[in-house]
Amino acid sequence: MGPTSSRTGRALVALLCAALCLQGCGGRRRSTPAPLAPPIASSDFGEMRNVSLVGRLWFGAVPAAGDLALARRRGVARVIDLTSPSERSAEDLAAECKRLGLEYLGGVIRGEDPQGDDSVDLVLPWLAAADAAADAPWTLLFDGTGGRCAAYLAIHRAVVRGVPVEEALVEARRAGMKPGVLEDFVREQVARLASGDPGGVSEPAPAG
Repeated sequence: MGPTSSRTGRALVALLCAALCLQGCGGRRRSTPAPLAPPIASSDFGEMRNVSLVGRLWFGAVPAAGDLALARRRGVARVIDLTSPSERSAEDLAAECKRLGLEYLGGVIRGEDPQGDDSVDLVLPWLAAADAAADAPWTLLFDGTGGRCAAYLAIHRAVVRGVPVEEALVEARRAGMKPGVLEDFVREQVARLASGDPGGVSEPAPAG
């Protein structure tokens, strides 16, 4: 083997050692668990109250019509309305969304309770779409106080993101969900979906 071949061989060995070292270091880094889901942070959104931001999703209390114009300026493409009949705005938010070119998804909550399987199976794919990628369209989610939004998000984070349900409930309470009925609702829905019911992980439903 000539001098050039020897130098080449030594260089290859050095590169291999460096690669193995980096691989080992990378393996040690991977041993530290990555966050299961992005954190939920307090935020603001025009006149909306109790606003939180997670990933590319804002959620909180009912917006004013002017907040929808702000939503468009902030790059929101989809608006999800989780208000119960008694919480609905006197303003025609669906018409305002249409005027602004925003996709409006509503009519989910038909009574005054948190609803059940059907509403969860409808909403979870919408939340999954908002949480699917770093470049997913921005989404605005709202209800009367923001608490129902936090509950549905807790179900999503437990079922799709793998956040332990009690941790997801702590996050939801911090984001404005009142303890009690909604907590039970979250636990029941997470248990249902974990048992093999695929409802909430289907493809997003068409705009309504």
